Amino acid sequence: MKIFKTFIFLLFLGLLSQANAQLLVWQEEQSKEFVRLDFSNGEVYRKTDFYPWTSKGHFTEEGINRQDLFTNVFGATEVSSKKPGISYLMINCTGQVYEWNRVKNHIRRIDKTFFRGANCLAFQFQRKGVLYSFGGYGFWRSTNMLTEYDFQNGEWRSIRASGNIPKAISMSPSGYFSKKDRFVTMANVELNDTEDLPSVETDWNVYEFNFEKRKFTIAGEIKLEILKNYLTQDLSKHFISDGHYLFLVDRTYKSFNYDAMYIIDVLDGYKVYQWKNPHRVFINDLSINSGIENALHVRADSLNWTHIASPNPNLNGKQQGIAIKDLLAESEYLGTAFDVPWFIKMLDLLIVALSMVAIGLSYYFWNYLRRRKLKKQLDYLLGENERQLLDFLMLNYKQGFVNGHQIISFFGKHKSSPESQRQFRSKLIENFSKALGLLFQEKKILDVQTDEKDQRMYMYRLNAKIYTKVSKL
Repeated sequence: MKIFKTFIFLLFLGLLSQANAQLLVWQEEQSKEFVRLDFSNGEVYRKTDFYPWTSKGHFTEEGINRQDLFTNVFGATEVSSKKPGISYLMINCTGQVYEWNRVKNHIRRIDKTFFRGANCLAFQFQRKGVLYSFGGYGFWRSTNMLTEYDFQNGEWRSIRASGNIPKAISMSPSGYFSKKDRFVTMANVELNDTEDLPSVETDWNVYEFNFEKRKFTIAGEIKLEILKNYLTQDLSKHFISDGHYLFLVDRTYKSFNYDAMYIIDVLDGYKVYQWKNPHRVFINDLSINSGIENALHVRADSLNWTHIASPNPNLNGKQQGIAIKDLLAESEYLGTAFDVPWFIKMLDLLIVALSMVAIGLSYYFWNYLRRRKLKKQLDYLLGENERQLLDFLMLNYKQGFVNGHQIISFFGKHKSSPESQRQFRSKLIENFSKALGLLFQEKKILDVQTDEKDQRMYMYRLNAKIYTKVSKL
């Protein structure tokens, strides 16, 4: 945290020391060359990775207040326009916008902003001809502000968004990915120097901003352990994007950064790769003392960087580069950013298994108690004769129907008078049907039909539903 605050302090000192700071440097979007305007002598310089700065003549300026210029260690952000030979320069930390004519070497300020220091380290980009500036850090706190540039009025205006809006968009792997037309940001840290907190918490959600709906959604949560460990090393995560991948390079120097490059494929499900670096070369990160032209940067389909000072004098100042396809070929696939560690997966499977066992046991005991309760209620509701009739009907269910004579014979009433038998049978079946109907909430307890041999006699059998329910008791 102290290193970070010192860095911000030095950045603000750069804002104040404008009198001697008359340089403007950026990487050209189309050719990927670097351009430097020296306002002290009015000259424009260009360079590529393997050549020194070369003067390309003088430039002219229009509407520029020299007091507003300062040497920004991060340079300007250049985006092309629809006008031939014209591009726009957005100056980090100030809101200033310039129009650069690379054919005539002419620079003109087109904005009317006057503030500075409120959106340092914001993410500036262009989408469909519109200039955007998202998030940033200023006045000792991070922000999630979304703004777009109004060419007509020369001002930045706020964007109202909905959905799952991140609390901060600052110093984190972020950028606009034109192929999916989304602004993506992840692993943000909300900072507010007013709050005396022992530590900061990282927001591990990956957010995507839909420009058409002006809505943030959460694509997932970073759970890949090796990626989380890397991203927690620094508050400010050094990264670079080519519109397809996010390249994360170690800045902490807690260990040699030979292997400390992680690649996130934003367009392919946030797959994560680690470069194994078989060449064992030392990769320079954003060295604020040597200029943005010496920091890691994208040129066409390659990554380029400059060696910093090392014990090997032969490496000092050497330019290096590698094609992105070769970089991926030499990398190990680690999984997606949303993959959980194997032990977490095992724990999840164990929890699911235990949950299923618990549900099964709960259902078993619930069913057991329910059957026990029904059985007690059945014993309470049925008299002795009704209980015997139920046993008799259950026993003969699979054989089919039983007639009235069989029931009378079963109860030993066959020697009584026919009228007495009829009354006994009628009362028995009535009480039996009422008791089971009350218990099982069924109207039809018995299936009844006439006897083919004697049309005056009925035949009886338990209803299939009742038989099934009683069988389970």
